[in-house]
Amino acid sequence: MQKIGSITIDDTYYPGKDLYSDGEIEDEMLDIAKNVPVSEYNRVIAERKSWAILYHFSNVRENIVQSMPITKEDSVLEIGAGCGAITGVLARMAKNVDAVELSMKRSLINAYRHQEADNITIKVGNFQEVEQHLEKKYDVITLIGVFEYACSYIDSDCLLYTSDAADEEDSVDLGGARILKKKKEKKREKKREREMDRKEDGR
Repeated sequence: MQKIGSITIDDTYYPGKDLYSDGEIEDEMLDIAKNVPVSEYNRVIAERKSWAILYHFSNVRENIVQSMPITKEDSVLEIGAGCGAITGVLARMAKNVDAVELSMKRSLINAYRHQEADNITIKVGNFQEVEQHLEKKYDVITLIGVFEYACSYIDSDCLLYTSDAADEEDSVDLGGARILKKKKEKKREKKREREMDRKEDGR
């Protein structure tokens, strides 16, 4: 556990290293979160001319949830909190927010930029493990911008989306987006094909 301002970071289930990163730009974003007031974010975005900084620090993304009927009576679970682009507005709307994020660096960015909020707890770790230890019942659960890579970190039979699948046989084209089949799915397909072949040979 660690405290940054009023925010608690619970690292009980943190694996000890970040399994994904945007690289050096995250160090720059952490510096911004530590040293630049929120009121100056738009100025920094204009000066730095960085897509990553625009994406993570623009307040425009808050529009995604501002129309949701969240009240000060609600507890919110935010899955895949990232650098906190949505965490702050959720905290302003809700009674409390538990934000789950796999990356410690991004969790630190989130904590520093919202350190004055006293109703945010950031749980660092893989949601599949964190979820087993959640004791609270939530009124609202958000999953914003996490589906496209969730299968990389959660053991499931779901499909992975990518735009440049190299192996055509291991993917399916869906409206221009390519879906990679997970190994379990491919094994099931091959088993079905073998069963069909046996049935045809038995005719």
